[in-house]
Amino acid sequence: MPRSSDHEERRTLIATAFQRLLAEEGPTATSLARVAREAQVSVGSIQHYFADRQALLHFSYTSNAEAVVQRVQVRVEQGERDRESIATMTLAGLGQLLPLDQMRRTEMAVHRQLLAEAPFNPDLAKVAQNVSHALLERLALGIANGKKCGEVDSSTDPDAAATTLLATTQGLGLVLDTSGRIVRPEDVSDVLQPVAANIFSGPCRHHDADPTPRGVQPTPLAKSADERDT
Repeated sequence: MPRSSDHEERRTLIATAFQRLLAEEGPTATSLARVAREAQVSVGSIQHYFADRQALLHFSYTSNAEAVVQRVQVRVEQGERDRESIATMTLAGLGQLLPLDQMRRTEMAVHRQLLAEAPFNPDLAKVAQNVSHALLERLALGIANGKKCGEVDSSTDPDAAATTLLATTQGLGLVLDTSGRIVRPEDVSDVLQPVAANIFSGPCRHHDADPTPRGVQPTPLAKSADERDT
């Protein structure tokens, strides 16, 4: 009997081929037959793992969302070790939703396609809603923590502020993805940093040992995961 790891590897292989075609050639190139050729497997093999193309899109989107969460978690843990402000870590996390490198451009292509099909497919719509709610909850939690440490004004509504940050980020992502021009770090920081600065307006009291206000640092946001490792 094949090991579960073998099944996951095959599912990932097929999903990667699907995402690559979607990002490079568009949705018309993502029929099961075309994906099978790209992945060098049979159509029957794809259907063994995915009932139809919607199931393949569903898996691609949710696996991408899980990957984003993992990258954000790693970035937050690093930020905590470096005693960064919540504002800086929030901006760095939001950067994972923007098409700033090939990996994230592919994720954006999957995201856009799911949103295009979700109105006509209740299962896909539910997936989109769940991911959106999870992002908003994570942002709201960060903002609530910012209120506790002094970075965020006590009168701020975490849910409204989280919606502002996510809406700005997703709108910027769409503009960057469709503009066709080279993305510069300042294109990102010039848009998101002022919005975040309005929410995270104060220094963190938890950094009493270092009284210098840390503020919002745009640099981690504009770098890809690969660049940060160098």
